[in-house]
Amino acid sequence: MPRLPPAEKLPLVVRKDIRDNWETKREGLEKAISDILGEPWTININPNAIWPYAEDNSWAKTSTGKMIQRYVAGAEDQLKSFIGYFGEEGKVEINNICSAHTITLDFDEAKKVSYCGCEVSAAGELVLLFSEGNLGTNIDDALSRSNLAKALKEALVSGDNAKTMSDATCTGIDKQYAPEIAPEVAPEQEKLNKILGTEVALDPNFEAVFEKLKVGPNSPDDWE
Repeated sequence: MPRLPPAEKLPLVVRKDIRDNWETKREGLEKAISDILGEPWTININPNAIWPYAEDNSWAKTSTGKMIQRYVAGAEDQLKSFIGYFGEEGKVEINNICSAHTITLDFDEAKKVSYCGCEVSAAGELVLLFSEGNLGTNIDDALSRSNLAKALKEALVSGDNAKTMSDATCTGIDKQYAPEIAPEVAPEQEKLNKILGTEVALDPNFEAVFEKLKVGPNSPDDWE
């Protein structure tokens, strides 16, 4: 499906819904998201640009303002969950990679998602995506932890400041390897030391493993 031109003018009932259910909520949601991320963020969603993608007689077509509000409120909840899991490093990574500090909503012209998802635009915007025929579907999942981690990873490895592992990945290692796996490795290292008669350091070499996994033919997009 090609990109559609924006609607020149929306129906009266839709304009009223946008005023009542989106424009009156926008400032509060911007503040809530800015508080979560620790820096000023804005929301830049053009109802006229997304309305043409709504299916006829659908909720997205008649209640466009409420739908936009739900997308952004869902993004707020998911950002809170993401940072609750990854901590300060996750917050820093979002702010650094999504450098425009703007959330927007757009059609998935590149067919990257099945129903919804997200990406980081070339301008550094955090873009909530919807696929053809699915505007208003699975709204709360657009910025899910796996979708956001995938978008940040793609932006990270393709950007000018590409690095081996994202901050979110490093946090995951800290959260899982040190407390859960390292204690199980220690006894095996002791056994190996006795067999070899010398001290041997077992190095997980995370960055090298990460590189192999990243380019593997069966590597899922959201494994990180």
